[in-house]
Amino acid sequence: MATESVPQPDDADVIVRPIAGATTPLPPRTDDELAAMRAAHPDQAWFWTREWYDGEREVDERWAAGERGTIFYSTEEFFAFLDSRPAADDPNDADSH
Repeated sequence: MATESVPQPDDADVIVRPIAGATTPLPPRTDDELAAMRAAHPDQAWFWTREWYDGEREVDERWAAGERGTIFYSTEEFFAFLDSRPAADDPNDADSH
């Protein structure tokens, strides 16, 4: 694959790697890239983590496999769905034990 130049503004917040067929910039791939983004945007440090991007990749894989989420047409419908599910075992929530 030939590498092409992708013009970016001087203050670009994303790392762009051109790939045939790609329509959006790829996220950072290495821990060094993620660390650089956390340093540049400390108020968004939670976003620039390996765990976050692992989750993003999982969503992309599920979407590509045809898996879709549930659509709720009202707040009440959404909360009724949550209330119908078993409580998560959250070690930070004393009420879940």
